[in-house]
Amino acid sequence: MGTVVFIALFDGVHQRELSPIKSTLESRSFSTRILAVDNDIPINYWCQLSKLSAEDLSKLVDEGNALVILGGYRLYYIVTGKKPAKIKYRKPCPGLSNLLEIIKLFNERKKIIATALAGPALLARLGILKGKRATVLPTTDLVYIMRENGVEITYSPVEVSDNIITAKNIEDIPLLARTLVEVLEKQTPKAITA
Repeated sequence: MGTVVFIALFDGVHQRELSPIKSTLESRSFSTRILAVDNDIPINYWCQLSKLSAEDLSKLVDEGNALVILGGYRLYYIVTGKKPAKIKYRKPCPGLSNLLEIIKLFNERKKIIATALAGPALLARLGILKGKRATVLPTTDLVYIMRENGVEITYSPVEVSDNIITAKNIEDIPLLARTLVEVLEKQTPKAITA
């Protein structure tokens, strides 16, 4: 089996987040599989995270080489705990607990985790970025979360620290995608031809 990259999406993710990641990975023949964190994302997905058992989660992590987390405004509100203006973002997020477990498993196995905007603050809240360099969307609340969780914030467009890749702004997503490809290609053994 080739390189598999799981892309976890929340409802409200912008095409400017998803399209550069998906197209860049697929142009390099990496397999992408969309994981729906919310049950009603308006994008074709491979599976709904809320329907997976603990055994399924472990198998999923075994199959994947990398995890990309894209969340749009929905993830921002989840991470900050702020009340969203849009009612559709106030509903429970059924796949969130399974996503958090997948993130922990990917990190324990030192597999690549890439995220942008508010996503780095989610990783910070999980303790995954403690003592690491990372970047984040520079809003007061996200910067506070990062600092409170021991992250060295660089404010670079993209930052790589061990197995974690973070991007600051939506404009930095194409660079995040290219960086992810570079990291994956370094890890993927090349086929030997006679």
